[in-house]
Formats: sequence, C-alpha cells, structure tokens
Amino acid sequence: MLHILERRINLQLLIFYSLFVLPLLLGGIEIYFFLRDTLEKDALQTDRLLARLVALEVEATDAKTRRSPQAMTDRLLVLRRRLAEDGDISIWLLDKGGRPIASVDGQAAPHLDTYSSAPVAGTSWMVFVQRPTASAHTVIISFQNSLFIALVMLIVGASCFWFVAYGWVIGPLTRLAKAVSLIRPDQTTRVTDGPLLEKERGRVDEIGQLISALSTMEDEIHTLFRQSDQESQARLHTLEAIMSSLEDSVLLEDPDGQIVYANRSFYRLVGLPAGSTTTGLTERLYAMLEDPRSYTEALQRAEERSGPQRFDFRVRGFYNRVGQFVQRSRQLRMRLFYVYDLAGQLIGRGKILHDVTQQNDAEQIKRNLLAIISHELRTPLTTMKGYATSLLETDVEMDEALKLEFLQGIVTEGDHMAEIITSLLDMSQLEAGTLKLSPSFGSLEALLDEVLDNPRYQRVELQLEPGLPWLYVDQKRIEVVLHNLLENALRYAGEQARVEIRAHAQAEEQDGRPAGLYLSVIDDGHGIPLEQRERIFESFYQIDSGHRRSSKGVGLGLALCRGIVEAHGGAIWAADRADGKPGATFHIYFPPRLLRPRPVNVED
Repeated sequence: MLHILERRINLQLLIFYSLFVLPLLLGGIEIYFFLRDTLEKDALQTDRLLARLVALEVEATDAKTRRSPQAMTDRLLVLRRRLAEDGDISIWLLDKGGRPIASVDGQAAPHLDTYSSAPVAGTSWMVFVQRPTASAHTVIISFQNSLFIALVMLIVGASCFWFVAYGWVIGPLTRLAKAVSLIRPDQTTRVTDGPLLEKERGRVDEIGQLISALSTMEDEIHTLFRQSDQESQARLHTLEAIMSSLEDSVLLEDPDGQIVYANRSFYRLVGLPAGSTTTGLTERLYAMLEDPRSYTEALQRAEERSGPQRFDFRVRGFYNRVGQFVQRSRQLRMRLFYVYDLAGQLIGRGKILHDVTQQNDAEQIKRNLLAIISHELRTPLTTMKGYATSLLETDVEMDEALKLEFLQGIVTEGDHMAEIITSLLDMSQLEAGTLKLSPSFGSLEALLDEVLDNPRYQRVELQLEPGLPWLYVDQKRIEVVLHNLLENALRYAGEQARVEIRAHAQAEEQDGRPAGLYLSVIDDGHGIPLEQRERIFESFYQIDSGHRRSSKGVGLGLALCRGIVEAHGGAIWAADRADGKPGATFHIYFPPRLLRPRPVNVED
C-alpha cells in the first residue's frame, strides 16, 4: 500500500512540476520570438529613419560642398558624431552606378550586415546607413539573456522544490514502505524502533502520524500473530494428539507420492520410534509383506482409481511395544482417501491401515463357536440322556454299583455343563465390564490348600517364600484362576506332568520388575510357541498341539484368568521356564495395593 502511495505522490509531483515548468518554458520561448521580431523591426525602422535623416542633410548641403568628396566625407563624419556618439554607424554616399562618393569609414561599399538606404532628392545619389548586428540587436540580446537567466532560475527553483519535496515526503514514504516490507510477525524487535525511521519518528506532521499508526499496526500484528500462533499451535497439538492416539496407522503423501506425515501407530507398525525421519517408511512396510506383488497391484489399481479404494493384505508379523518383531501373520486393511484444497485441487493422498486380524479371527471364532459349544454341550447331554434312559429301563436288571456309576456320570456331566455355562457368563461379564468382585483378606497358603484339595493335583509341588503377605482379593475368583492354570498344565503337559507353584514377594523394584507378589505355575510339557503366547489369552482360542488331551474345553479358561487378574489390577503372562528346560510358565503379578502385612501369631 505504501509503495502504491509513494508512486502516486511521485507521479503527482511530476505532473505538478511539468504543469508548472512546461507552460513557463513555452511562454518564455513564445515571448522571446515575438519580442525578437518586434525589436528587429524597430531596429530596421530606426536604420531607415537614420538613412532618411542623412539623405535630408545631404540634400540640404550646398552645391560647393557636394562637389568636393572630401567635404562630403567631413560632412558625413559630423552627421555620424551627431547621430551616434560611440561611432558605430557607417555611412556611404553612392552615385547611381554604385560608386562611392563619400564614406565615413573609407570603405568602398557597405558590407552584407544590416543596412538601410534612402535617395537624395534632386540627385541620383543614394545614402546607405549601416550599424553592426550586435549594436542593432543589443536590446534583443539583452532580453534573450534576461529571459534565459529567468528560465534557468525557474528550473533551478522548481528542481529545488522537487528535491525538497522528495526529501520531505517521498524519501520518508520510501523508507516507510521499506520498513513495512521488513515487518515480520515472528520478529522480536520492532521495525519502527530501528534506524530506518530514526529521522522521521520525531515529526508531528502527517508523516509522523503515519509512522505512529504503523507502529500501532506493528504491535497489533505481533499481538494477533502470537494469538494466532497460540491457537494454531493448540489446534496442531490437538490434531497431533488425535492422530497419535489413533490405533489405526495413518500415512499422508503429497501429489508426487512423497511421505509428509506418519502417525505414531504407523511408526510402531514398521518398528521405528515415533518422530523418526519419513525416509524409508514405505520400504520397511514392503519388507514385512507376505505377498508384495499382490499388494503392489492392488495399491496401483487403487491409486489409479481403477480398483477398490479399500483392500486387504497380510504381513509376516508385527512389532510389539518394545520394538521386537513378532513372527505372527497379521491381516491389514488399507483405505485410500484424497485431500483437496478449497479450490478443488488435489494436494495430497492419505492411507489408513487398520489391523483386522482380530476382527477376522473373531468372525472365524464366532463361526466355529456354535460348533464348539454344540459339541461341548451335546456330548454331556447325550451321556446324561443315555445314563438316564438306561436307569429308566424296566426290562433290564442292574446292580446297585452300576446304577451308582450311572448316577455319578450324570452328576459329572452336569457339573461339566455348569462349568461351561459359568465360564460363558463370567466371560460375558468381563467383556461388558460388569464383573463384580468380593475381595477379602486371606493368605496365599490357605487359598492354595483349597485349590489343591483335589486328587488330580496330588503331583503339584509348592515352593513358597516364608512370610508371604496376605492378599486382599476375591478368593473364589482367584481359586478359579489357579484351577484353570492347573487344568491347562495337565491338559497340555499330560496327567503325569510335573507341575510346580512358586511364589515370592519383593518390597521394591528389582531388575525392571515392580514391587509386589509374584506367583508362577510351571510345567514340564512341550511349552508354548512364542507367537502364540498372547493369543492363548484370547476367547475361544486353543492350541492344536497334536497330542491327545485328557479333557475337553471351549478355550475360555486362560481368557477368564486374564480378565479376573486384570480386574484386580494385576497382570498375567506366559513365558518359557527360567531354568531352560522344556515347559511353560504362567506368571501372575499382584500389585502392592492388594497386599497386607501378615498378622502376628496367626497360623494359616
């Protein structure tokens, strides 16, 4: 804006300067030519009058003097002294043949300078009067010089006015425009306080008012920028927090396909720390693909919009939260979307990757659930119906021992059905978050005695640290957890497996493990593959180990264990044996808030 104002003022001053100087120049030139012509005519008329006057003098001269050339010359000299004191007039007297009769300068004839002539009455003579051009045009030359000096002084004065106006108006506006161009919203020093406008800051005229307004505007710009920057930073942080909290992986690319942003989930997907360079992200994803060719073809069709914008692909594994690559196939679903500006121009492309492994597995589990439940429930029902039908037969005689065996079978199968239904109800409560706990104080030793009061667990060995603190837990629920872990060990390691239960407490953090009570159930079976140590805690998931099981189940035991332990605020996980032998270990952690000091003089 100030640049435009500066140009306008420059143009206006130039127009005013031109309108002031040009008419004066043109008028002076017109006056010069007009007066020059007038003065030349006056000079010519004066010369003619002089010639006529000389002619009258010659005419009045007596005949004797006329006949003497010398006398006529003297007479002409007298006339010249009377007509011009400076003697710059030349006079000739010529006959009709052009021969000189008398001359004041002794010249034979007048030069080609300006001259005038007049006839002498009563004779054939001609009088010629001549003055030098400089003398004849003295007034003209004097006027010309005066006019030139006036025009020069006019131009000089106008130029001085121009430079004064430029220094007083245009120069400050130029510096003001430069100062405006230097204003940046994020700068720390004010431009209006700098040396550029030092000369103009003390002015009280319009320029000073303009500088004051500019200073106020600069302060407002900085204030608005800080507010806008704070708002932008807040929105940016909010957006970054939203993107970072998404479980789905998000990748943004420019129209040329260069990655400009990746959220934390995508970095974790490819095994890089959040905020790392975006270079090589695509290559790391390609390295994880099970079928890169199919992925590339599907992605190319989606980008060309000749195929679906959503497609599934599989990767060989995933990176856990500590950056370790877990060799377990995962299925991802990619959805492409496009980003346009307000003008409708494409400015980028986005990719959202969603892990649908659990969803697909859940769908598969749901499809198999009916078959599993129908089999697990139909088998005891069939057995119970067979026992009951045999007992109701009147034509078959049974001894009391066989009847008792049939009745015991009905009770056992009924308990098995009740256990399945109870597990399903507990699992539904855990998933809905409505499981209610009834905690109470008790010792771990007493709790284990209740669990191990079963002939199946006679081979279980206990290795408990003396003086363990009491637990403030739901005793019945924890008994279910221990029962499920022992059943799981016997189911997969065999009835003759050697199972150990160990427990110890630590008062402070050691080796990265927090303070609390740790309980471990250890078997000497085949162990658990690394890629399945998390999946075994999923609902309805069972390891197909290929060996004969001693009992049947629906895959809810370990899922219930995790749900109950985590509902208490603890943790449960599976690992290898610490001594390097074959087998599996299930660890349960109870935090300090569930522990109470053992009462003194209390026997378990």
